[in-house]
Amino acid sequence: TDSSFGYFSSCYVVAGSIMVKKASELSAAQKADVINSWAVVKKDEANLGAEFFKKLFADFPYTEDKFENFKGQSLEKWKSDKMMKAHSVAVLSGISCFVDNINDDDIFEGLVRKMTINHKKGRNVGATDFGNAGVTLVKFLEEKGVANASVKASWEAFWKIWGDISQDADKHCK
Repeated sequence: TDSSFGYFSSCYVVAGSIMVKKASELSAAQKADVINSWAVVKKDEANLGAEFFKKLFADFPYTEDKFENFKGQSLEKWKSDKMMKAHSVAVLSGISCFVDNINDDDIFEGLVRKMTINHKKGRNVGATDFGNAGVTLVKFLEEKGVANASVKASWEAFWKIWGDISQDADKHCK
């Protein structure tokens, strides 16, 4: 553990020191599916982010409890309130970072670990919660007409790798 990581030190695992599947193991077609479908979402992050959160809360009601300030708010409120819109954009922008780094295993893994650690330490949101978000995301893309069977399978493979890394980071957090 490198003490220069401050509060990350209790959770930090050197990338590559464990056996996790790498994003580079996705096929070229799977990567293209993920990248091309996500490009559609990036065009309207504020509105689609709000819709994603409302779907997440419907699919996994307990998750709404983790968002104390946003709990029970309408979709219209999510789309109009500056803090809710900002959080929606931040989350989808975060997913964009993963997608944008799908070809760089070190950055991809580092981003997943960093997000998992930040959320576990500060918000008690862990790998299981992220896994549920992935389930909702795939269904959300499907409902928005962005994901056919091939794209859905590609996102599931992408999120499986993401989840394995996240679970590993999560189990190393104290």
